[in-house]
Order: sequence, then C-alpha cells, then structure tokens
Amino acid sequence: MIASLSDIHHPRPESSDNDNDPEPTPSKKPKKAQAKDDAPDDYVGYGRIIGRHLGPFVNVAAVIEYGCKADSAMSGDEEETDERLAEAWTILWKKFPGFHEYLLSISNKPVERRAIEKQLTIGMEAVRSEDTSTLKTRIPAWLHVDPTTPLNPALPNLTTYLEIAQGEKHVTGAQLPAFVFPLGQEFPIGEDLDHPAWKAVLDNALKGEVLLRSGKAMYMGPNSALEGEGFHKGRPGNASVIGLITFSRRTIAGVATQVYFGLSSKQEWYKTDGDHFNYEEFFWTIYDLFDNEEWGEEIICLWNQ
Repeated sequence: MIASLSDIHHPRPESSDNDNDPEPTPSKKPKKAQAKDDAPDDYVGYGRIIGRHLGPFVNVAAVIEYGCKADSAMSGDEEETDERLAEAWTILWKKFPGFHEYLLSISNKPVERRAIEKQLTIGMEAVRSEDTSTLKTRIPAWLHVDPTTPLNPALPNLTTYLEIAQGEKHVTGAQLPAFVFPLGQEFPIGEDLDHPAWKAVLDNALKGEVLLRSGKAMYMGPNSALEGEGFHKGRPGNASVIGLITFSRRTIAGVATQVYFGLSSKQEWYKTDGDHFNYEEFFWTIYDLFDNEEWGEEIICLWNQ
C-alpha cells in the first residue's frame, strides 16, 4: 500500500533563460519590505512533507535545536543523546538534500531559524488537520468486519462504559484501546498481565481492521480504505507525495493517534482529552511497541501490503 519514492529537491524560484523577455511593468504600489523574521524560502511545503514522517506532536524547533547542537559540538562536548530527538533530526535533514548543511549554517542566526521553524510547523499542522478531516467522518463506516452492515453495535455490558463516564475508571495514553486489535479479539479479562493469554493478545496489536483501513485512507486515499492490497485510484496518494516507501513506527503511531481522535467526540486538536488521556503519551505508547524488533518487522510488513 506504499508508493515509490520520489526525489525531493531544495526548492528554488525558476528563472527565464530568454534575454529578450520584456522588462516587467513596475507596480504602482511600493514593494513590501521582507519582514525580518521571514525565511528566505517557503518551508511550509517542507513541513507538509515531513509532518507525516515525524508524527503529529513533534516540536520541530526542539528537533532543530538538538540537532544543530549535536552535529556542531566539538569532540568531548556532546550532550547526552536523546534517541527520539536524534531520530527526528535525522529524518528531517535526510529528506531534503542540502538542508542539513543549511540548518547548521544558520544555527547562530536565531531570527532566520525561528522563521524556518515557524513555516515548518505551519505545514506540519496543516497535514495533521487534513488527515483528521479524511478520517473523522469516515471511520464509522469501517468499524465492522463487513462494512455493509449497519452501525448499530450492541452494548451487552455497560459497566466499563459507565465507570468511565462517571469518572470511576480513568483512560490514559499508556493503555491500548480495542481498535488497536482485530475486530472480535478476545481479551483474558481477570488474568494477570504476565499470563500467556495476554501475550497472544499483544501479538495482535496494530493488526486492527480499523487501523489498517485508516492507514490506507491517509496514505493511498479514502477510496482505497476498503479495497485489496495495493489498490489505488485517481491522483497520487500522500505516500507518493511525501516519498514514503515503507511505514515506520512513527507513521503507524501517527495513524493510531489520528484514529483515536477520529473516534472521539472532540472536534479540535488538543494534546489532552479530559483530565487523564494524553494524545502525545498515546503516540509514544504505540511507538514503544516496536522495541520488540521481530514483532515490529512483522507489523511493518503487514502495513506495507
């Protein structure tokens, strides 16, 4: 379900090679001076590309700050490695030829750097909103194994629902919701977490139909959600646009976070939902599942189909 990688180049304005082109007519309005905090290029497009690679809650300013310090430090002056920031920094600069050298060259130019960080953030937030729009109204149609059946689920046991609604039971970002697992998954409620039955359940994490359908919708287009492996119709999907050739722990965690928000009653993005649930914590909970490398490779292969 992933498209081929497209080359992405550092954008530069086009120029004409025709020396006989007429001189442009001067505008009657005075030319607007470039603001001091304007970046020399439009990096919103960069943010739109990198946003889905990094995840919905990455602070790009913190990533650039960390990366510039780490890559310009003298031997022996290196700070303690932050694996998440280091990974995000590598993803950021590797995606755009020449971007690494450029960011290092402006590491001591805070105004210019902040302008770039602002534009990157605008682009990243834009694609997050687009993905939310893609899923929010469509997810209810993907909740059954057979999507043609009416969405009228029975609730034979209201105990857990009522406990949550009344504040007696708290849902946190460290927990895995049912949609992470295949529809019909049985949970050994009452057994200790080290019981073998729970191991079998965790082996099925991130194999849920709702998750996989949402991933296809986000990266191949909504029409692909309920189709077979490799189906694509119409214009290039987001996977092709951003040069995604394989899912990663970050992109899968991003889909799971979007699905959680899509199933909620919230209409605007916040890091928290209520007093206890934190979307950023949930993102990293999914991310950390891939510390089991053998299982993680299996999941990524499944998502790439």
